[in-house]
Amino acid sequence: MILRLCGKPPSLKRFVKEAPRWSYAIETRRMRPLGWEPRTTLSEGLRATVDWYRKNEAWWRDRQAA
Repeated sequence: MILRLCGKPPSLKRFVKEAPRWSYAIETRRMRPLGWEPRTTLSEGLRATVDWYRKNEAWWRDRQAA
């Protein structure tokens, strides 16, 4: 999804072995009874993130060089 948003080919996709103790998904089953609801979809959030990085390249390039 990120590659597509960035206009890159799917061939750049690489898989890495995950550490067994790491979890990358947010478990919402316990959050929803407390009133939590997502405000944006994954695709909307990724699109907004990619857009932010494109608009703020000078900011992150400075930090990348440090």
